[in-house]
Amino acid sequence: MARRESSSAIWIFTILISVALLLGLSIVESEYTRKTSVLEAQKIESEMGASTLRKINELAGKWYLATAGKLEQAESDLDSLYSDDPVQRAREERFTESLYGGNSKLNTWIDSRKEAFLDLYYWVLRRVALFVVLLPLWIPLAILAVFHGLQEREIKKTDFGYTSPVMNHWARQVIALSILTTFLVFFAPIAIDPLVFPLIMAAITVAIGIAVGNIQKRI
Repeated sequence: MARRESSSAIWIFTILISVALLLGLSIVESEYTRKTSVLEAQKIESEMGASTLRKINELAGKWYLATAGKLEQAESDLDSLYSDDPVQRAREERFTESLYGGNSKLNTWIDSRKEAFLDLYYWVLRRVALFVVLLPLWIPLAILAVFHGLQEREIKKTDFGYTSPVMNHWARQVIALSILTTFLVFFAPIAIDPLVFPLIMAAITVAIGIAVGNIQKRI
């Protein structure tokens, strides 16, 4: 029962934080996004080097251009929804214009939201690119953590050592929370220190070793 309550509390907390982030992202201005993104890029360059920043920007730029092209294609596809009949098409265009064209403030707000969304989208892609760049360094450590945990478990089986279900449970909780934190960091509307990702990866690595090393023995 306690485990279920703990798990439910974690998920409720995660949902609330996610909603708060989405609300924050919905009101973030494009100018703020650009300035904060530049500040984050400067942190990456100072802590990881200019070559790492170039690699991250190239990767994020490639993803952005590939998906932005699809967004433009989707907008052009919307235009094809109009009727081929000239009279009917004119009516449909007038109807669309009546919905948005008569409200200049609404049009301005929609355009600003589009611009801010694209800036935020690139910002998120660059954080994902940073995570991907770090993966080749982390995966060997994770494999070593699994191997170390298995060896520790084998030692406990031979000398009748104690494998703690409590340690196993909390290690798995740390892994789950670290993964959720990584997801939330991707969308945080503030400048993130690039060392956050290595720290999260380190926490996951240690937790993996503890969780594997404390899997219940079956002799």
